[in-house]
Amino acid sequence: MHYKIFEVQNQYEIEQLGTKEKFWVYKEGKKLLFKIGRENTRENLAEKDIYEIGKLLGINAAKYEFAQYMGRYGVLSPIFLKDGERLIHGNELLLKFDSSYPKENFYKVKEYKISTVLDVINSLKVFDDSALFNFIGYLIFDAFTANQDRHHENWGIVLPAQEGKISLAPTFDHAAGLGCRENIGTIKKRFKTKDSRFTIEAFCNRAKTPFYENNKKLSTLETIQVCQKFDNAAVKFWIEKILSVDFIKIDDIFSKIPKEFYNENIELEFSKKILEINRKRLGNLLREKV
Repeated sequence: MHYKIFEVQNQYEIEQLGTKEKFWVYKEGKKLLFKIGRENTRENLAEKDIYEIGKLLGINAAKYEFAQYMGRYGVLSPIFLKDGERLIHGNELLLKFDSSYPKENFYKVKEYKISTVLDVINSLKVFDDSALFNFIGYLIFDAFTANQDRHHENWGIVLPAQEGKISLAPTFDHAAGLGCRENIGTIKKRFKTKDSRFTIEAFCNRAKTPFYENNKKLSTLETIQVCQKFDNAAVKFWIEKILSVDFIKIDDIFSKIPKEFYNENIELEFSKKILEINRKRLGNLLREKV
């Protein structure tokens, strides 16, 4: 049984934010975002798979379903805001704490420091108590799924319609994960290579984030090491969650992907291998800390 591909009939409102083609639609009175992955990538697959893996781990993630519009494939995601709620993206939040923060920049933003982000989240006393804990969970989830795109518009906080606690928004936009932008020719070479610099392990080890610390761009694991200094218990909890996940269930997720969203099985094997390697890397990091 494959995941359903929903049919999108009409577009109502173009979404300008971000770099991908996307628009809002209404289905049965609900507002949903239809997003089209880039050509010659498996971005649509990554969005759906990472959402399903997140469910296994108890990660609060925006929902994604496969969809198509006029023969073009993408993903459909219901808006996670309730009536009257407002999403404040990370760059807007950081600007409120530092008036010189380069809100409009997206690449090589050295002011986008992970320690600053964690400080800001931790300092908001009006937050619900789980905000920092869950944000660290998002970062560890990124390291597991090889998502290297946690830039300052790919997370945010939700302001309530009336008085109440500010909450951390669900994690969203995982289209850079699972090695989905590696072409099939390169994937086949990575499986066969004897060059240690070109293996799938090397690919995982080189994974970078948009975060900086001391003017250095951090790898996924370096980001987690900073998190350990803020809340080692949270890091331990989320890594242990990943270590305990049943890979048979992950295999089941991949087996349900419709053929329209990939070309050859080796592409799926590549993504699963990335998860296996990253789980081991996270386990090693946890043992090193202990």
